[in-house]
Amino acid sequence: MNECEQHRPYLAALADGESELVPPGTRTHVSGCNDCAQEVDTHRLLGARLRATMNADQSSLRRRAGRRWLLRLGAVAAVVVVVAGAGAGWHNYRGEDTVTAAVAVASGQTQYRSSDPTAITSWCERTSGRPMREVTLSDLSAEGARTDHRAGIDIVTVMYTTAQGARINISWLDASQAPISQAGVQTRTIDGRTVLVVTSPSGTAVISGSAPLASLWATAGAVEAAAGATPTGSASGRSGRDESAA
Repeated sequence: MNECEQHRPYLAALADGESELVPPGTRTHVSGCNDCAQEVDTHRLLGARLRATMNADQSSLRRRAGRRWLLRLGAVAAVVVVVAGAGAGWHNYRGEDTVTAAVAVASGQTQYRSSDPTAITSWCERTSGRPMREVTLSDLSAEGARTDHRAGIDIVTVMYTTAQGARINISWLDASQAPISQAGVQTRTIDGRTVLVVTSPSGTAVISGSAPLASLWATAGAVEAAAGATPTGSASGRSGRDESAA
C-alpha cells in the first residue's frame, strides 16, 4: 500500500479543523508530503465554497419567508421594531460566539508555515475562498496561517511573532469593507486575557496572543488603519523560509 493511502481517509477531517479525529502520524505525514498537503488544501477550498453556496441559498429562503410573514402580519411598523430588536440581540450573540471561537482556534498550530507574506496571502485566499487585504506590521515577523470553520463562520488566522518571540494572531472573521467612519477597536476578556476586536475597512478581526497588551494595541491600530490596502500579509518579517503545510 502506498504510504499516502493509509492517511487519505483523515485528510478531510484535517481540512475541517477536526484535529482530534486525525492520528498524530497523519499530521506528521502531511507536514512532509506535498501531495497530501495539496489534497488537504483542496478539501478546505471545496468546503469553503460549499458553505458559501449553502449560506447564499439559506439567505434567499429567509428573505422570502420574511416577506410572507410581514404580509400576513399587516402591522408593518410594529414588526420593524420587533425585528430590529431581535436582529441586534442575534448579532451580539453571534459576535460573542465568533470572538471566543477565534481566540480558541488561534491557539492552534499553523496549518501553513511561511515567512513570505505573499505566499501566506495566496494560501489564505485559496483555502477560504475570499479576498484578503494587506496590513503593514513593521515590527512583526510572519510565521504562517490556518483556517477553521467554527461558530458558523470561516475564520482565517495569520500568525506573527515579535522580536522578543511572543506571538500575535490576527483572526479574520470576515472580509467586509466597513466605512472608515465605522472603524474602531473594542476590548473583550476571554479566559482571563484581553483580546481586541477590530472593525476596519479590511474586515473584522480579533487580535490575540501571548504578546503584551501594548503590542496587541499597536497591531490593532495597524489593522484599523489599513483602508485601501491590497492583499494582507505584508508584515515585514524574515524572508526566505521554506513554505509548507503543517
